[in-house]
Amino acid sequence: MKMMELSGNQFSGHLPSTIGLSLQNLEELYLGDNTLTGVIPSSITNASILTIISMGPIFLTGVVPNFASIGNFSISLQVFRAFGCHIKGAIPDEIGNLSSLADLYIDSNHLTGFIPRTLGN
Repeated sequence: MKMMELSGNQFSGHLPSTIGLSLQNLEELYLGDNTLTGVIPSSITNASILTIISMGPIFLTGVVPNFASIGNFSISLQVFRAFGCHIKGAIPDEIGNLSSLADLYIDSNHLTGFIPRTLGN
């Protein structure tokens, strides 16, 4: 499977903790406009050829992922959308490691701290 479009439904509950384990060939993931909650599972890093992650708006309770822990995305990830997701905390400096990132949508969250100097690398 190359694309999974689940937006605009009435899915609820947490994102499955194994979402990336069985979707290693996934290139595009769309989860927005649902009532999903919880955190972005770290297993998503196993889907190392993801080019688009779009999950806004949904109700996440975690922080922006530490992009050091998703180093698999440093070449492939081009679009990261997590707008209106209630994400809190700071944008990690490691966001600069995402060398192919062209679009970053993390507006309408509860972010704090500084905009990293690495942003735009």
